[in-house]
Amino acid sequence: MFHSDPPPPKRTIVSASLSRVIGCLLPLMLLTAPNAHAASIMFTGHNANDQITLELQALGHTVTTNHFPNAADLAGIDIMLMMRHVGNDDVKNFVNNGGYLITEWDASEWALDTAGLIGAEDNGYYVSGSVNFTDAATDDGLNTGLGSSYSDGGATSFYRRLNVTDPDVITYANNSSTGDPVIIGGLHGAGQVLIISYDWADGYTFGSGNPTNTLLVNALNLVIAPNTWDGSDSNLWSTNANWSDNASPGAGETVRFDG
Repeated sequence: MFHSDPPPPKRTIVSASLSRVIGCLLPLMLLTAPNAHAASIMFTGHNANDQITLELQALGHTVTTNHFPNAADLAGIDIMLMMRHVGNDDVKNFVNNGGYLITEWDASEWALDTAGLIGAEDNGYYVSGSVNFTDAATDDGLNTGLGSSYSDGGATSFYRRLNVTDPDVITYANNSSTGDPVIIGGLHGAGQVLIISYDWADGYTFGSGNPTNTLLVNALNLVIAPNTWDGSDSNLWSTNANWSDNASPGAGETVRFDG
């Protein structure tokens, strides 16, 4: 999303069913990806914004706050942090046109149930458990420095109940008590969405070095991509090792070929 060098070619994705009809594996174009270096970040809503702003500025980012942004406000913004708030059509278009949205707590209700940015539902909340990362989090670097699981006091106390309905949505972490997804991500148009469905900003303290600080830095650098063919084992579609997710695609799943 943010490039100091010329941008890579545009993303091209195809469905698994279409690829089977074609009957061959053709190299397509590279995925255009966001990068958190020197980003322009906008808060909408509020929870520990001042402390998080200090963190972001220390990383070299530019930070603004706008609780009801319009298209003009969003021009030039790379990442939006939606803190237990709601968006509007301009925010939806921001993502569709290449923006990156990260949510906190019940902002997932708007992103999933109202805007339908990715294929999942928010079904309320519960109190219990810690955050257990999946292999996808390791593959994409979301749990770098955190290990296989973490908890952070009041910042991992309340969890939304998410239900993933689209195979293209990636589950990055589950709740240790219920097994429900608590961090999920996916593509919407030219942009991407990361739903962190718990109260991760509660008690956020700049420079504390706690797990939530690490998670935020990782989230800013996250690049969400479809399951990608690498052909590392053979030329067989059905061989798991030939895919970046180490799983051959199912019916209706979106996949990518690089070339």
